[in-house]
Amino acid sequence: MSFNRERMLFKRQPRDVTLSVNLPCTHCDTFINEDDQKCKDHDAMVENVYIKVVGIPWARLNYIKSQAVSFDDNKKTYFDGQFYINECLKLMVLEAPWGKTDDVFLLQVDKPLGRELEKIVPKASSENENDNIQQDFSEIKKE
Repeated sequence: MSFNRERMLFKRQPRDVTLSVNLPCTHCDTFINEDDQKCKDHDAMVENVYIKVVGIPWARLNYIKSQAVSFDDNKKTYFDGQFYINECLKLMVLEAPWGKTDDVFLLQVDKPLGRELEKIVPKASSENENDNIQQDFSEIKKE
């Protein structure tokens, strides 16, 4: 069997993802919490946000990880998770209602949307990164 170059290359195939974003209660500004408990007095809402995402090729993901790691004078390593998430999202989100996903947008994102966006980013510490990159984003459980 000969080497099949085409099978070995990463294919950036867009996938549709629905983000279920918890909106604050319009009466008291309370969000639905982690346990899906609603505002006691009013009904908080969930809004579906539809986006198109693609995976990140292996070399690019490794580059982002390496840029997120820094060292101090005592040779301790630090991982900048915010940088990692932002860089991944800027590459992964192709189409979204907010337009281009850039640093300006990501600095303004509220907690409920940010949590949902975080769920589509491959784990930085995963042993098998291909599982994260190739996962079917449409099957991500949204809570």
